[in-house]
Amino acid sequence: AVVSTQSTGEQHEEYFEGCKAVVISSGINDLSRYGHRAYSLFCSLQPILHRISTLHCDTKFVFNSQFSVTQSWLHHEIKCLNKMLFDWTTRIPNARLLNTHEVCGKLWSQG
Repeated sequence: AVVSTQSTGEQHEEYFEGCKAVVISSGINDLSRYGHRAYSLFCSLQPILHRISTLHCDTKFVFNSQFSVTQSWLHHEIKCLNKMLFDWTTRIPNARLLNTHEVCGKLWSQG
């Protein structure tokens, strides 16, 4: 299952049961278009993420990191959000952060 932060996750919870993993994309539109900053977005996501990771303890929740951008304010917010999500996932046994920005950067640099 794949979940976007445009939803609360509740619309998709029926699909979590029996899933080995759920990939969650975390809020680039919330940061760039809908007035959130990293902290406010994380504060609105954290209760939802905690609830679904607790209710579905046999499911791995993988949070897809955000890519850096050229806009300095947004770049800063993305770095902060990725850090908050990473720190949160270190405290939750069935949650991980996939740093796609770093992985893709290494792949692109290798040609």
